[in-house]
Amino acid sequence: MNEFELFSLVLYEHESKLISGYILEKKKEKYSVFNCRGRQIDLPPSRLHLLPGKFPSHLEAREEKAAYLNELLELAERESKEIDVAELWLLVKDEGAELSNSKLALLYFGKDDLKSHLTIKLALIDDQIFFKRKKDIFIPRSPEIIEELKKKEQTEQKKEEFKEKAADYFKALLKSERQQPSPDVAAFIRAVEEVACQSSRIDPEKKKEIRKFVTELNESLRLELTGSLEAQCYRLLELCGLFDHKTNPALIRYRPPISFKEEALKEADALFIPDTLSAFCQGVKEPPDLRQATTGFIFTVDDISTRDMDDAISIEQTDDGFRLEVHIIEVGAVIEKGSLLDRLGLLRGTSIYLPEKTINMLPSSLSENCLSLVAGKGRPALSCIFEIGDDFQIKSATIRNTFIRVSQRFTYDEVDQFLESGDFKFNTLYQIAATSESQRIENGAVNVPRKDVSVSVDQQGRVHLKEYNEENPSRQLVSEMMVMANAEMANYAARHDLPMIYRAQEEPDRIDPAELSKIPQGPARDNAARSVLKKSTVSYTPTPHSGLGLKAYIQATSPIRRYTDLINQRQISHHVKTGKVLYKQEDLFELYSEMEGALNDALMVSRESKRFWLFRYLEQRVAAGEHFVTGTVVRTNLKTPLIELEELSLTVPARLSNVKPGDFLKLRIVNVDAVNDSLKLEKA
Repeated sequence: MNEFELFSLVLYEHESKLISGYILEKKKEKYSVFNCRGRQIDLPPSRLHLLPGKFPSHLEAREEKAAYLNELLELAERESKEIDVAELWLLVKDEGAELSNSKLALLYFGKDDLKSHLTIKLALIDDQIFFKRKKDIFIPRSPEIIEELKKKEQTEQKKEEFKEKAADYFKALLKSERQQPSPDVAAFIRAVEEVACQSSRIDPEKKKEIRKFVTELNESLRLELTGSLEAQCYRLLELCGLFDHKTNPALIRYRPPISFKEEALKEADALFIPDTLSAFCQGVKEPPDLRQATTGFIFTVDDISTRDMDDAISIEQTDDGFRLEVHIIEVGAVIEKGSLLDRLGLLRGTSIYLPEKTINMLPSSLSENCLSLVAGKGRPALSCIFEIGDDFQIKSATIRNTFIRVSQRFTYDEVDQFLESGDFKFNTLYQIAATSESQRIENGAVNVPRKDVSVSVDQQGRVHLKEYNEENPSRQLVSEMMVMANAEMANYAARHDLPMIYRAQEEPDRIDPAELSKIPQGPARDNAARSVLKKSTVSYTPTPHSGLGLKAYIQATSPIRRYTDLINQRQISHHVKTGKVLYKQEDLFELYSEMEGALNDALMVSRESKRFWLFRYLEQRVAAGEHFVTGTVVRTNLKTPLIELEELSLTVPARLSNVKPGDFLKLRIVNVDAVNDSLKLEKA
């Protein structure tokens, strides 16, 4: 145990601060120390560091003693800033030994008096680079470790500088002072947004950094942010004006690419489709064997809001039946395989249709203009031509490269009106569609009707719902036409052994008809029927699709909306023109693997966005004093019963007791929180 004489000057540490003092007396195994704060404290010798010299005996008043000890420290602290620790390290680096404070003072100053000793002590304690401290002993570090520590120190310094810059930016926003953030601050804000929107992709270290930042900002500015880190980040972004009631968390959670770079837009703007077949062929390096579509009246059928029209239909009566043609815009005739636009389509994978916006797979100048089947404009197409008998069944089918001009655009509502009025052309199409569907059902196709709602958001962020039914005659008609075209292209590919991206579906699980009949007709029975269906999968060879009742099926009728359709269309079109294969099976596997992540993200963005806006709609209703909804119990064999809300066509869990499938209930909205995906219902 170290022995200290009375009036010896000492140092000790308290809460990471150095305290100077002198020995007053010894008390058993401790020493009574008078410190620079004017207090007397008892400490064990292990906590005391002996300094050269004695405390001046002429100082008697407590204030004088404290002042002397403080001045001693302050002088040493000032002079320690002038110490070149790197120079001191150079003097001793080769010794590789443990060095005392006294020896280092002698080496640097040539003496070990009070001032020199204390100055060296403070300088080395402040040093985090050159010496490793072991209580009162200092060990010179190796050059390699010093270099690592320097880099770490620089990194930490940059972090502190950045934190200050980010804090200044947030402070400006809180004062409604809009600024353009620097790239690093913008990246940090993106990370804060992702934490706020509960992204699972945020790096844990970045999340830890954000937690510290938000906590310090909250305390320094007294923002009164409470709750989880996610809730605090969300509220902070609201206070800064970066989030509002129109912010869709799913877009931040998954970050699908929305805008196109200038280079891609320039390439898109440079593309042009001549208005006639001859002019189009002149502009192609190797003109294909195109023909003008023979059927005169070609039309499209879409929602009134649709702008990217990729399919059209035409029909004419023949001597022994009808000639039906389904025309698909041939994207591959305009966008070259391997081009920048083609690559961007691959990386996006699909267009995403959201209540508040559409995120196109291709620039809107293409998807909504020169690649859209706009009435009156000439367009290259891949056409499935069906010869139909008087019994409305397909007698034969061919696929041709064509050049078409849409005569007229119709909406689904208009086609429904034509069907109701007995229009010959549309009723013939409906009979063909119904016959085709009946044959698929005979082959095992499963058709479970489902009502759905279209959700839209206006510029003020108000949510609007419009009910539509996939079983509407016009929608059934168009849907079946596309199934017929896709099935024929799948058959063509199978006959010619073409690698394709097929859609497949295994046989559904068996369900006891007697058990199904016990469930009341409506949402509950439909839900039970759908629950046994298997998910569709991707295959690269012809594989049955049980849900459609087909031996093989591809999707190729939406090439401006889905990149898999573009690939399939290219493969078919290239073979029709040349008799050769464009994509090998390994090419398709590689392409699909590359886009699969984007496709999954797009699916999640679409699902979560619709659910978010439906919850926003419920928030609107509650705010307007409407607290009640109706719904049907569809499942009770889970931990929490599932309810299909009637107006929203949305299935949600609800903690309800004594309910059974098919029960129609009036429910009160206890709480709804769109941001946190929370809805609490109770029986009214």
